[in-house]
Amino acid sequence: MLFLQIQLGPHDYVREVSGTQGPFGPAANVITSLNIITNLTSFSFGRARGTNFRIPVENNGRIVGFYGRSGWYLDAIGVYIRA
Repeated sequence: MLFLQIQLGPHDYVREVSGTQGPFGPAANVITSLNIITNLTSFSFGRARGTNFRIPVENNGRIVGFYGRSGWYLDAIGVYIRA
């Protein structure tokens, strides 16, 4: 299993998560790319292919956590937002 880690600075916070979902190998619908955008930088993983998705945070909110579902691949991702 592959684990990816990003390091945020003391003044960094996550403003948006986006990416693509679609078929990959034997899987019918998985997250094929993932972008994590902070107030200072962004991180990208995977190869964009499939349907775009975007989870922006409005009204000065911040993404403070993630949840998801996975088997061999990342099947779904969601966020916890603090307003």
